[in-house]
Amino acid sequence: MIHFDQPLWFLLLIVIPLLLIFRAKKRGGVLYPSLSVLPPVKSARVRMLFICDLFFYLALVIFIVSAAGPYKNRGESKDYTKGYLLQLVVDRSGSMGSYMDKKGETNRLDIVKAVVADFISGDDSQLTGRPNDRIGLISFARYADTMAPLTVSHDIVIDLVHSLSLAKEDEDGTSLGDALALGVARIRSYQQKAGTGSSGAVLILLTDGQNNSGNLDPLDAAALAAQEGVRVYTIGFGGGFYRNAFGIIQEIPPNMVLMKRLSQKWPK
Repeated sequence: MIHFDQPLWFLLLIVIPLLLIFRAKKRGGVLYPSLSVLPPVKSARVRMLFICDLFFYLALVIFIVSAAGPYKNRGESKDYTKGYLLQLVVDRSGSMGSYMDKKGETNRLDIVKAVVADFISGDDSQLTGRPNDRIGLISFARYADTMAPLTVSHDIVIDLVHSLSLAKEDEDGTSLGDALALGVARIRSYQQKAGTGSSGAVLILLTDGQNNSGNLDPLDAAALAAQEGVRVYTIGFGGGFYRNAFGIIQEIPPNMVLMKRLSQKWPK
């Protein structure tokens, strides 16, 4: 839909019919003693004289419309003042490579990337997306890394989510505490620079393991989040299949499945 920045300029359109009336009254003429001296048919030049007037009024209309400042919104209008500061913290440790199907084609990290992308942009079904949130991305294994600061450029965040890969052997591990603390620090830094113009700050942790690396205990990081007013929601991944020493894909025993939720519901 087209909008106008200065719509009051359209009041000048009233001038056009006034000019037409004025020019009609002031139109000149030549007196002839008899109509017989006039040519029986108007020449092509005479018949085309109205084009000059047509272009004059057309140019006047174009000038008025241009002065009104037309513009068109591209895409959906978003109100970021009503959104959350949403920090995503994604585990990419080696255990996230466990298969989730018997064919060994999809692992836990693949599912996380697909679910997170749908969560951000929506899936045209149950998920409506997070259009009004400022979203950041942190990935972690033995070390925690900021992939994207809190931003309204959701397409970039989704691209970075899809680019995540499993940690190599020399960087493998699960530093839950460090990752949580980094997420809280990023939120706090954003609030200090840009103000707290959002409804709240939320950190979502997606992991399949327990803390075994890093310098900070997860409970200490959780206490830091509580101190800063950041709500933490943990989604645990477990189950699936693994390839044993003989290359055979087997189901992970139920007693090895980690499924722990620290939250009861997503904030409305």
